Amino acid sequence: MSNSDVPPRSFEARIFWRLVTPFVLAVLVLAVSVAVVINLSARGQDRIAAESSMTLVDSLVGGFERDLDRLVYDNSWWDEAIENLVTSLNKEWADDNIGTYAADLYDLSASFVLTPENETRIAYVEGVPSLEGARSYFGPDLDVLVRDARAVSMFEPEPASGYFMRDGDLHFVAVSALTRENPIGAETERRVRHVVVYARHISADFLNEISSGFAVDGLAFASEPPAADQHRLSIPLAAPDGHALAWLTWDAPRPGADLLAPLRIWRTGAVILVVVLSLL
Repeated sequence: MSNSDVPPRSFEARIFWRLVTPFVLAVLVLAVSVAVVINLSARGQDRIAAESSMTLVDSLVGGFERDLDRLVYDNSWWDEAIENLVTSLNKEWADDNIGTYAADLYDLSASFVLTPENETRIAYVEGVPSLEGARSYFGPDLDVLVRDARAVSMFEPEPASGYFMRDGDLHFVAVSALTRENPIGAETERRVRHVVVYARHISADFLNEISSGFAVDGLAFASEPPAADQHRLSIPLAAPDGHALAWLTWDAPRPGADLLAPLRIWRTGAVILVVVLSLL
């Protein structure tokens, strides 16, 4: 069929198309503009949601750490603890205050008392009396916390804490020097003190509780630096020497992307409509 056989558009069709073309172009420009604005807005919402989620998880981790720091602080700045753990070893008192009962009440995975010579005076693992040594249980990095805990004032303890990996499990450990409530005379002189060591296991159940309680989806810990992924967020967890030992990771909230998902159908329909109109 030659070009001469193709019937020319009618006069009415040419007039119609001249009238419709500007409208179609205007609709197309408007649709593109709206799509750009919506996409920018959605990305902004995702960024704000990610920042809020990072702040929330950082705050939850900080609260978890301060809670154990406070517990070991309270139990080390206590005359009764010194009488029953240092002056003499009262195992019944230890069971009730740093061992079996404390493990149940405060969710301690392990607790130890170390002598000035760094020997383990008494130990509990999962609330059960144990023959484990604190240094063999957590490794030589525990020495960093013990040293820092002993280096503070003789008038008031100050906990030192950090994260440890043990057999693939993550633990948060806090150490504090046993200190008299109101030291006088020789008690104020600098010396190497006994220390209390408390640990909490960062278990899957614990992470699930946080995840469900605060809408932090997919919360888990990683022992390797997480790969860059816009769908996942992470914060580092520091070892006693300050280096990142592990990372908490979770799903990035994406309210903007969730908003865009149902709009994709309408956007596709609009494009098809414009194409069809352009063929008329």
